[in-house]
Amino acid sequence: AQVKLDSGVTADMHEGIAELSEEWEKELNKVYNLILKKLSVREKAKFKTEQQKWKKDTEIKLKKAYNKYVEEEGERMAGELAASDSLEATKDRALKLAKMYDKLSK
Repeated sequence: AQVKLDSGVTADMHEGIAELSEEWEKELNKVYNLILKKLSVREKAKFKTEQQKWKKDTEIKLKKAYNKYVEEEGERMAGELAASDSLEATKDRALKLAKMYDKLSK
């Protein structure tokens, strides 16, 4: 995917971001499910609520960013920038959950 991102070709860059986003989403879900296995019933409910809140908050933040990008950069660039923001948000959350899992596994 990195080769596509570095190509400078818009279509390749879109494809690279989509591929990376898909892989980070898989990783996020994998770690999320591993964490669920470590938690008590009460903790699971709290964790699920926290994850739903993160998703909702992230969707709102990304929508606002997209609208800002449309105003500043135009619709074509807005899609690329918003996709990149989405990728980073998912990656950051996956890494945060991985650290949480590591703490639970000690």
